[in-house]
Amino acid sequence: MPLPAAIASYERARTKRRAGDLAGAVAAYQEALTLDPAFPEAENNLGNCFRSVWALDEAEACYRRALALRDAYPEAWNNLGLTLKNLGRADEAIPCLQRAVALAPRNASFHSNYVYALHYTVASGNDPAALQRAGAEWGGRH
Repeated sequence: MPLPAAIASYERARTKRRAGDLAGAVAAYQEALTLDPAFPEAENNLGNCFRSVWALDEAEACYRRALALRDAYPEAWNNLGLTLKNLGRADEAIPCLQRAVALAPRNASFHSNYVYALHYTVASGNDPAALQRAGAEWGGRH
């Protein structure tokens, strides 16, 4: 459980983000992590702030730190996969998105992101049957 002061900074960051104050949100998430470096939700949400302005290297680093703190964190796996895809590294994104789906099999967004990333790898010459299987699995669950 994160420290109470870190939770207060985290909640302040979320409020700032919802209000459209991205710089304030980043500062508050960073404050939360200074107060409690073992706060995976703060790392994940800080990564989301960076990804929203296409600071993808920073976002990737945040998601990787979040996953180092909690491997069974489907949102962070999904976000890392999306970031890697946006960096043009779809082949690296696929295992991340697969992990998100494995951890949260009922999450339609995770399945959709996985199938979408598979489309990128198929377009570059990888196995089209993998895309068909993933699409069928998505359709069977959602």
